[in-house]
Amino acid sequence: RLRDEKSPASDELMIPAIPRTVFQNNKTYIITGGLGGFGLELINWMVEREARKFVVTSRSGARELYQKSRLRYFESLGVTIEVFTGSTATEGGCAALLQAGAQLGPIGGVFHLAMILRDGLFDNLSAEDFEAVVLRVPARGEYDSPIRHFRPVGFAALHEGCGFDLVGVLFPR
Repeated sequence: RLRDEKSPASDELMIPAIPRTVFQNNKTYIITGGLGGFGLELINWMVEREARKFVVTSRSGARELYQKSRLRYFESLGVTIEVFTGSTATEGGCAALLQAGAQLGPIGGVFHLAMILRDGLFDNLSAEDFEAVVLRVPARGEYDSPIRHFRPVGFAALHEGCGFDLVGVLFPR
């Protein structure tokens, strides 16, 4: 026993607390596929919890009106969002993405949400559709070495794009 426990005195005020996720506003959070619907909602959720710096990936940048309006909204809140249009299909591309994030501040985490949606029954898929999905979306391993280079990264949440196997991987500090 380290110390004697005291029962709350009548003059002490006990306030119940609800745990809540909070992000550090000086850190950069990288979101691959960040301009998609889920990515933009994730950014909104993180901004409500103090995150202020993001690097998002998109092969074509912000093209749709909804994407542009959300980016303007986040900027009006003082949020910095850089759009990275380089390829992340190789380890070198992933390293370049992480370097872009590090220019804004220490990397606090990586969310890998990138995917190509060409769904259909396997028997009905063309070879081009299959290759477009399988060969272009980076695998989890492509991020492993570059992420470890930028330690301490608080976490990486990786989604493979084949189902919904969102995995949180904690790296020791």
